[in-house]
Amino acid sequence: MTYFQGTEYVVASNSGQYRDCHNFLRSNKVKDVNLTWPTIMAKREDEVVGVMGTLKSDKAVIAGPVYVSIPNSMVPFRLIETYERFLKSQGIKKFIFSVDTDNHKWLNMIERAGVYKRTGLKNHSIWFERELQ
Repeated sequence: MTYFQGTEYVVASNSGQYRDCHNFLRSNKVKDVNLTWPTIMAKREDEVVGVMGTLKSDKAVIAGPVYVSIPNSMVPFRLIETYERFLKSQGIKKFIFSVDTDNHKWLNMIERAGVYKRTGLKNHSIWFERELQ
């Protein structure tokens, strides 16, 4: 658990927390997905304000979705930072994720960060890989 400027970042660890993450994503019209470990939730005053999930896969750690209900905040960056730190603490060396080709805001942010390697294009999604040092 990490705190930053009134926001608590928690690794979901029980069915109630996963249910809260699913409800948050559904209420914000995010495509219904099967979240798995690890999923990070951002909370303010016991209300979920952001989620960074992991998609179920036997082949790789696939990050996503990421959704935050507070516009122009640092919450998405802190979710990603908490996610990466947690993966490293578990001995995980890399993860992959995709971004829709029409999501220019996220694509620009990822390119500017300079730490994500573009690995391919499939079904209108650009795939990236993040090596954790």
